[in-house]
Amino acid sequence: MTLKKWLLLLFLLPICDIILVIFISHAIGFLSTLLLLVTSFLSGIWLIKRKGTQVFRSFQREIHERRVPNDSLFDSLFIILGGLLLIIPGFLSDILAFLMLVPPSRAVIKRKLARWLRERFTFYRRY
Repeated sequence: MTLKKWLLLLFLLPICDIILVIFISHAIGFLSTLLLLVTSFLSGIWLIKRKGTQVFRSFQREIHERRVPNDSLFDSLFIILGGLLLIIPGFLSDILAFLMLVPPSRAVIKRKLARWLRERFTFYRRY
């Protein structure tokens, strides 16, 4: 993705999120919508606080033992990213957070990310 596409996505995502919140608010009511947004916000904070310390300790242990961080560390980082997305007010970001938190979709995202990284960062050997 080019920089222009990323900037357009960063501009359109909050606008779509606001529109979705307005539609849902009309459908289920303002207080119900507010309760859902506050619940997702508090869930995100709890998730980051709980997993964040575990990830930090695990990462320190892996580095101290001079090992490459394993797959579970990347799972934990995706969970933290999901928690951050839950903190952002809006239902579209909550859907993205849900994709980060559910193991089957997280595995698909990890595979696509690994493929993207391999395509972008090819290491050449000198002979």
